[in-house]
Amino acid sequence: MRIRFLSSYDSGYRKLPPPERGRVQQAVDVAIDYLTSSAIPPKGLGLKKLRPPFWEVRVGRGTRILFTLEGDLLQFVLVGDHNDIISYLRRR
Repeated sequence: MRIRFLSSYDSGYRKLPPPERGRVQQAVDVAIDYLTSSAIPPKGLGLKKLRPPFWEVRVGRGTRILFTLEGDLLQFVLVGDHNDIISYLRRR
């Protein structure tokens, strides 16, 4: 599986405080492990299908990671709060 991080993801990631960056990276690692294998998803992953091809992973109470999964490409699109995700999806 190919994995790509878009510049919109990188931009949001850099704006996060260091402790939150660690939690985001951990959630990304768990999501990648789950999506690239046949493992059972961890209970706290918070994986949710939004609308094709977009999916969301929750990181704690406020932070979300938006990604797409199409064929063999897993693409991380955005990291931000709920409003950031909604705003991004409305523009698409």
